[in-house]
Amino acid sequence: MSVDNNRNILKKNIVEQTKYYLENTGEFYPFGAIIDKTEILRPIGVYFGKENPDSIEVLNHLEEGIKKGISNGDYLLGAIGMDVLIPVKTDMGSVEKKDALEIIIYDQKGDMDKYYFLYFLDGAYEFIEYTLPL
Repeated sequence: MSVDNNRNILKKNIVEQTKYYLENTGEFYPFGAIIDKTEILRPIGVYFGKENPDSIEVLNHLEEGIKKGISNGDYLLGAIGMDVLIPVKTDMGSVEKKDALEIIIYDQKGDMDKYYFLYFLDGAYEFIEYTLPL
């Protein structure tokens, strides 16, 4: 598979996992997924033995594990999904902070790309990809 195809698989997986978490618990901590060297999608996570771990600690451990797996050649790509608030311009010209899913994808070249999906509840959770203005 191509790198772009694998990126799309990771993005779709992170969005679907986020939807599951929101529908079942109403929230989510940072979590991840990787495409391993055999091109298999695998979820990854960390557990600290606490019910409510610090999100930054979770994020840092996920990032460290993904970068290590990529540098060792075990992973082709890795992704982390996290809950964020992003500024969005309204129709009236003002700026409001909106709930969004941020997906960070790490690759073998050492690059990382960020993608944003606004989400909202409209009977079911809806996700809309959003590009932050420059």
